[in-house]
Amino acid sequence: DAVLSDFRMPGLNGMDLLQECAVACPDTPVIMLTGCGSRALEQDALKYGAYAFLHKPIDCDVIYSVVSRSILCSRMLQRSRPSAFTPPEIHLRELVNHRERLSARLKAIAQRLEDAWGTEDPS
Repeated sequence: DAVLSDFRMPGLNGMDLLQECAVACPDTPVIMLTGCGSRALEQDALKYGAYAFLHKPIDCDVIYSVVSRSILCSRMLQRSRPSAFTPPEIHLRELVNHRERLSARLKAIAQRLEDAWGTEDPS
């Protein structure tokens, strides 16, 4: 679900790993750890696709939180994209239904505001 890796490794560095992950598993979040990183290195790692760049020593709760958020974020992004196997008309129907639900919610909110203000035009 996620890749958690040190930045410096024998035979491979974090940037190389980020490039490999971008090709092999582009939807998998990569969290880099380092004990000797700089701000420039952190910015480069984030620019090249790292979800997070953590400096050692790292609290276990921080690692847990970052990994959990990265997996959740990845899953949400995957669900929001139409599947290559979803026919366009089904995806369009889902979008229209979503728009209709949002419109109905906005109308209900506008009505509640009108009722609260006692006017027909809340502006």
